Amino acid sequence: MMIDDQDLAEKRIALIDEIKRAGKEMEELVIRLDQEMDVDRRWVGIGKTHLQQGCMALIRSITCPNSF
Repeated sequence: MMIDDQDLAEKRIALIDEIKRAGKEMEELVIRLDQEMDVDRRWVGIGKTHLQQGCMALIRSITCPNSF
């Protein structure tokens, strides 16, 4: 069975949407953590940045941009 370009595009979009949904869940968790009194906000910020970078990297792995 061959996968045509339309099927591939739909699968890529579905994967990107899944990453964005997971990213939104993580964002909500980061917000909750940041509102707690007993957490080190510096580490929350570092974790937030790394999670953002991870989501961006995963999306770029799917879209395969040619630009820097």
